[in-house]
Amino acid sequence: FGRTGWGAARPFADEVAWSMRYGPGVQIHGHADGGSLNVYGHGSRLLVGSGTYSYNPGPYRTYFLGRTAQNVVTVDGVAYRPGATTPLLGDVVTRTAFGVTVRIQGYAGISDVRSVAFSRRLGFLLVDDRLTGTSPRRFVQLWHLAPDSHPAISGRTVRTAQAGGDVVIRQLADAGAIDVVNGETAPIQGWLTYTYNTKVAAPVVETSQRGSSVRFLTLIAPVTAPTVPVQVTSVVLRSDGYSAVVRVGGHTDRVVVRGTEVTITAVN
Repeated sequence: FGRTGWGAARPFADEVAWSMRYGPGVQIHGHADGGSLNVYGHGSRLLVGSGTYSYNPGPYRTYFLGRTAQNVVTVDGVAYRPGATTPLLGDVVTRTAFGVTVRIQGYAGISDVRSVAFSRRLGFLLVDDRLTGTSPRRFVQLWHLAPDSHPAISGRTVRTAQAGGDVVIRQLADAGAIDVVNGETAPIQGWLTYTYNTKVAAPVVETSQRGSSVRFLTLIAPVTAPTVPVQVTSVVLRSDGYSAVVRVGGHTDRVVVRGTEVTITAVN
Protein backbone atom coordinates (compact mmCIF):
# COMPACT_ATOMS: atom_id res chain seq x y z
CA PHE A 1 0.00 0.00 0.00
CA GLY A 2 1.12 3.56 -0.62
CA ARG A 3 -0.48 7.00 -0.61
CA THR A 4 0.35 10.67 -0.97
CA GLY A 5 -1.04 11.51 2.47
CA TRP A 6 -3.99 11.59 4.82
CA GLY A 7 -5.52 14.99 4.08
CA ALA A 8 -3.04 17.15 5.99
CA ALA A 9 -1.53 19.02 3.02
CA ARG A 10 -4.54 18.79 0.67
CA PRO A 11 -8.20 17.75 0.86
CA PHE A 12 -8.44 14.08 1.75
CA ALA A 13 -10.43 13.35 -1.42
CA ASP A 14 -7.53 14.67 -3.52
CA GLU A 15 -5.02 12.17 -2.15
CA VAL A 16 -3.76 9.27 -4.29
CA ALA A 17 -3.66 5.73 -2.91
CA TRP A 18 -2.60 2.42 -4.44
CA SER A 19 -2.19 -1.22 -3.52
CA MET A 20 -0.34 -4.17 -5.03
CA ARG A 21 -1.06 -7.82 -4.31
CA TYR A 22 1.79 -10.11 -3.25
CA GLY A 23 2.32 -13.09 -0.97
CA PRO A 24 0.51 -16.47 -0.94
CA GLY A 25 -1.51 -17.59 -3.93
CA VAL A 26 -5.22 -18.28 -4.19
CA GLN A 27 -6.86 -19.69 -1.07
CA ILE A 28 -10.54 -20.74 -1.38
CA HIS A 29 -12.15 -17.41 -2.44
CA GLY A 30 -9.01 -15.74 -3.82
CA HIS A 31 -8.37 -14.42 -7.31
CA ALA A 32 -5.40 -14.97 -9.63
CA ASP A 33 -4.13 -11.48 -8.79
CA GLY A 34 -0.48 -11.85 -7.83
CA GLY A 35 1.23 -8.54 -8.65
CA SER A 36 -2.02 -6.78 -9.56
CA LEU A 37 -2.14 -3.03 -8.96
CA ASN A 38 -5.15 -0.88 -8.01
CA VAL A 39 -5.09 2.94 -7.91
CA TYR A 40 -7.51 5.50 -6.44
CA GLY A 41 -7.02 9.24 -6.79
CA HIS A 42 -8.75 12.62 -6.65
CA GLY A 43 -12.04 11.06 -5.62
CA SER A 44 -12.18 8.41 -8.36
CA ARG A 45 -11.38 4.77 -8.96
CA LEU A 46 -8.65 4.86 -11.59
CA LEU A 47 -7.17 1.35 -11.94
CA VAL A 48 -9.84 -1.00 -10.71
CA GLY A 49 -10.00 -4.53 -9.36
CA SER A 50 -12.64 -6.46 -11.27
CA GLY A 51 -14.41 -7.73 -8.13
CA THR A 52 -16.26 -10.90 -7.09
CA TYR A 53 -19.08 -11.75 -9.47
CA SER A 54 -20.75 -14.99 -8.37
CA TYR A 55 -20.14 -18.28 -6.59
CA ASN A 56 -22.06 -20.16 -9.29
CA PRO A 57 -19.90 -21.94 -11.89
CA GLY A 58 -19.80 -20.42 -15.34
CA PRO A 59 -17.63 -18.51 -17.80
CA TYR A 60 -18.04 -15.14 -16.07
CA ARG A 61 -17.10 -16.53 -12.66
CA THR A 62 -14.01 -18.03 -14.32
CA TYR A 63 -13.20 -14.65 -15.88
CA PHE A 64 -13.57 -12.60 -12.69
CA LEU A 65 -11.40 -15.04 -10.73
CA GLY A 66 -8.83 -15.35 -13.51
CA ARG A 67 -5.74 -13.55 -14.65
CA THR A 68 -7.23 -11.46 -17.46
CA ALA A 69 -9.52 -9.65 -14.98
CA GLN A 70 -6.50 -8.24 -13.10
CA ASN A 71 -4.13 -5.29 -13.67
CA VAL A 72 -1.19 -7.46 -14.70
CA VAL A 73 0.73 -8.78 -17.71
CA THR A 74 -0.67 -11.98 -19.22
CA VAL A 75 1.25 -14.56 -21.24
CA ASP A 76 -0.40 -16.20 -24.24
CA GLY A 77 -0.16 -19.97 -24.42
CA VAL A 78 0.86 -20.49 -20.78
CA ALA A 79 -1.68 -21.33 -18.08
CA TYR A 80 -1.43 -19.24 -14.92
CA ARG A 81 -1.17 -21.21 -11.67
CA PRO A 82 -3.39 -19.34 -9.17
CA GLY A 83 -1.80 -21.07 -6.17
CA ALA A 84 1.69 -19.76 -6.94
CA THR A 85 3.29 -17.43 -4.40
CA THR A 86 4.23 -13.87 -5.39
CA PRO A 87 7.24 -13.08 -3.18
CA LEU A 88 8.27 -9.57 -2.18
CA LEU A 89 11.81 -8.95 -3.44
CA GLY A 90 12.27 -5.51 -1.91
CA ASP A 91 10.50 -2.42 -0.64
CA VAL A 92 11.56 1.16 0.01
CA VAL A 93 9.84 3.87 2.06
CA THR A 94 11.38 7.35 2.17
CA ARG A 95 10.07 10.87 2.67
CA THR A 96 9.58 11.26 -1.09
CA ALA A 97 9.04 7.75 -2.43
CA PHE A 98 7.60 4.29 -2.07
CA GLY A 99 9.15 1.41 -3.99
CA VAL A 100 8.02 -2.22 -4.25
CA THR A 101 9.38 -5.13 -6.30
CA VAL A 102 7.72 -8.55 -6.58
CA ARG A 103 8.35 -11.75 -8.50
CA ILE A 104 5.26 -13.24 -10.14
CA GLN A 105 5.68 -17.01 -10.31
CA GLY A 106 2.35 -18.14 -11.76
CA TYR A 107 3.61 -18.72 -15.32
CA ALA A 108 5.81 -21.81 -15.55
CA GLY A 109 9.02 -21.12 -17.44
CA ILE A 110 8.52 -17.33 -17.40
CA SER A 111 10.56 -14.91 -15.29
CA ASP A 112 8.12 -12.12 -14.38
CA VAL A 113 9.26 -9.21 -12.18
CA ARG A 114 7.19 -6.09 -11.48
CA SER A 115 8.56 -3.02 -9.72
CA VAL A 116 6.64 0.11 -8.75
CA ALA A 117 8.09 3.54 -7.93
CA PHE A 118 5.64 6.03 -6.42
CA SER A 119 6.05 9.77 -5.92
CA ARG A 120 4.56 10.76 -2.58
CA ARG A 121 4.54 14.42 -3.65
CA LEU A 122 3.01 14.25 -7.14
CA GLY A 123 1.13 10.95 -6.87
CA PHE A 124 2.38 9.27 -10.05
CA LEU A 125 3.59 5.68 -10.37
CA LEU A 126 6.18 4.16 -12.68
CA VAL A 127 5.57 0.45 -13.27
CA ASP A 128 8.44 -1.63 -14.69
CA ASP A 129 7.32 -5.06 -15.97
CA ARG A 130 10.06 -7.38 -17.22
CA LEU A 131 9.23 -10.84 -18.52
CA THR A 132 11.53 -13.45 -20.06
CA GLY A 133 10.82 -16.92 -21.44
CA THR A 134 12.53 -19.45 -23.68
CA SER A 135 10.53 -18.86 -26.87
CA PRO A 136 8.69 -15.95 -28.51
CA ARG A 137 5.22 -15.34 -27.10
CA ARG A 138 2.63 -12.58 -26.94
CA PHE A 139 2.59 -10.64 -23.67
CA VAL A 140 -0.32 -8.31 -22.87
CA GLN A 141 -0.29 -5.65 -20.16
CA LEU A 142 -3.80 -4.93 -18.81
CA TRP A 143 -5.16 -1.86 -17.02
CA HIS A 144 -8.83 -2.07 -16.00
CA LEU A 145 -10.57 1.32 -15.83
CA ALA A 146 -13.83 2.55 -14.33
CA PRO A 147 -16.99 2.13 -16.46
CA ASP A 148 -17.42 5.88 -17.07
CA SER A 149 -13.74 6.69 -17.68
CA HIS A 150 -13.99 7.36 -21.47
CA PRO A 151 -10.35 6.57 -22.37
CA ALA A 152 -8.78 8.01 -25.52
CA ILE A 153 -5.56 6.81 -27.18
CA SER A 154 -3.00 9.24 -28.59
CA GLY A 155 0.25 7.60 -29.66
CA ARG A 156 1.69 5.84 -26.61
CA THR A 157 -0.66 7.63 -24.20
CA VAL A 158 -4.12 6.80 -22.91
CA ARG A 159 -5.98 9.54 -21.05
CA THR A 160 -9.37 9.27 -19.34
CA ALA A 161 -12.10 11.91 -19.12
CA GLN A 162 -14.50 11.10 -16.30
CA ALA A 163 -16.25 12.91 -13.47
CA GLY A 164 -13.75 13.44 -10.65
CA GLY A 165 -10.13 12.40 -11.06
CA ASP A 166 -8.56 11.07 -14.24
CA VAL A 167 -5.52 9.00 -15.11
CA VAL A 168 -2.83 9.26 -17.77
CA ILE A 169 -1.23 5.97 -18.84
CA ARG A 170 1.90 6.36 -20.95
CA GLN A 171 4.25 3.69 -22.30
CA LEU A 172 7.89 4.73 -21.99
CA ALA A 173 9.70 1.66 -23.35
CA ASP A 174 9.31 0.01 -26.77
CA ALA A 175 5.64 -0.83 -26.33
CA GLY A 176 3.75 -2.55 -29.11
CA ALA A 177 0.11 -2.13 -30.06
CA ILE A 178 -2.19 -0.26 -27.65
CA ASP A 179 -5.92 -0.93 -27.71
CA VAL A 180 -9.00 -0.42 -25.52
CA VAL A 181 -11.62 -3.16 -25.20
CA ASN A 182 -14.96 -2.84 -23.44
CA GLY A 183 -17.63 -5.41 -22.66
CA GLU A 184 -16.31 -8.12 -24.98
CA THR A 185 -17.87 -11.59 -24.85
CA ALA A 186 -15.60 -13.68 -27.10
CA PRO A 187 -13.21 -13.80 -25.42
CA ILE A 188 -14.66 -12.31 -22.23
CA GLN A 189 -12.89 -9.06 -21.33
CA GLY A 190 -13.79 -5.61 -20.07
CA TRP A 191 -16.19 -6.22 -17.19
CA LEU A 192 -16.42 -5.13 -13.55
CA THR A 193 -18.73 -6.17 -10.74
CA TYR A 194 -19.64 -3.98 -7.77
CA THR A 195 -22.59 -6.05 -6.52
CA TYR A 196 -23.10 -9.80 -6.39
CA ASN A 197 -24.12 -11.45 -9.67
CA THR A 198 -24.26 -8.13 -11.53
CA LYS A 199 -21.65 -7.08 -14.08
CA VAL A 200 -21.06 -3.84 -15.97
CA ALA A 201 -18.99 -3.21 -19.07
CA ALA A 202 -15.79 -1.25 -18.39
CA PRO A 203 -12.81 -0.37 -20.60
CA VAL A 204 -9.49 -2.19 -20.40
CA VAL A 205 -6.25 -0.78 -21.83
CA GLU A 206 -4.31 -3.57 -23.56
CA THR A 207 -0.68 -3.09 -24.60
CA SER A 208 0.86 -6.08 -26.35
CA GLN A 209 4.39 -7.11 -27.25
CA ARG A 210 5.74 -10.27 -28.81
CA GLY A 211 9.14 -11.80 -28.06
CA SER A 212 11.02 -14.11 -25.74
CA SER A 213 11.95 -11.14 -23.54
CA VAL A 214 9.81 -7.99 -23.17
CA ARG A 215 9.69 -4.91 -21.01
CA PHE A 216 6.87 -2.48 -20.26
CA LEU A 217 7.84 0.74 -18.47
CA THR A 218 4.56 2.53 -17.79
CA LEU A 219 3.69 5.88 -16.24
CA ILE A 220 0.44 5.92 -14.27
CA ALA A 221 -0.33 9.56 -13.46
CA PRO A 222 -3.52 10.41 -11.55
CA VAL A 223 -4.62 13.96 -12.41
CA THR A 224 -7.42 16.28 -11.32
CA ALA A 225 -8.73 16.84 -14.86
CA PRO A 226 -8.13 15.49 -18.38
CA THR A 227 -6.44 18.75 -19.41
CA VAL A 228 -3.62 18.59 -16.82
CA PRO A 229 -0.32 18.39 -18.74
CA VAL A 230 1.88 15.34 -18.12
CA GLN A 231 5.40 15.10 -19.57
CA VAL A 232 8.16 12.51 -19.31
CA THR A 233 11.70 13.28 -20.45
CA SER A 234 15.25 11.97 -20.07
CA VAL A 235 14.17 8.32 -19.97
CA VAL A 236 17.18 6.00 -19.66
CA LEU A 237 16.64 2.23 -19.50
CA ARG A 238 19.27 0.04 -17.85
CA SER A 239 19.46 -3.66 -17.14
CA ASP A 240 19.14 -2.98 -13.39
CA GLY A 241 16.58 -0.16 -13.56
CA TYR A 242 15.95 3.18 -15.22
CA SER A 243 15.80 6.94 -14.71
CA ALA A 244 13.25 9.51 -15.88
CA VAL A 245 12.06 13.05 -15.28
CA VAL A 246 8.28 13.32 -14.78
CA ARG A 247 6.30 16.55 -14.84
CA VAL A 248 2.66 16.62 -13.68
CA GLY A 249 0.94 19.99 -13.92
CA GLY A 250 3.51 22.58 -12.85
CA HIS A 251 5.80 20.32 -10.79
CA THR A 252 8.63 17.95 -11.70
CA ASP A 253 10.31 14.96 -10.04
CA ARG A 254 13.40 13.03 -11.08
CA VAL A 255 13.18 9.26 -10.57
CA VAL A 256 16.14 6.88 -10.35
CA VAL A 257 15.62 3.13 -9.87
CA ARG A 258 18.52 0.72 -9.37
CA GLY A 259 17.57 -2.82 -8.48
CA THR A 260 15.03 -2.55 -5.66
CA GLU A 261 16.23 0.93 -4.62
CA VAL A 262 14.13 3.98 -5.55
CA THR A 263 15.17 7.64 -5.31
CA ILE A 264 12.75 10.44 -6.18
CA THR A 265 13.97 14.04 -6.04
CA ALA A 266 11.86 17.17 -6.47
CA VAL A 267 13.13 19.37 -9.32
CA ASN A 268 10.54 22.13 -8.87
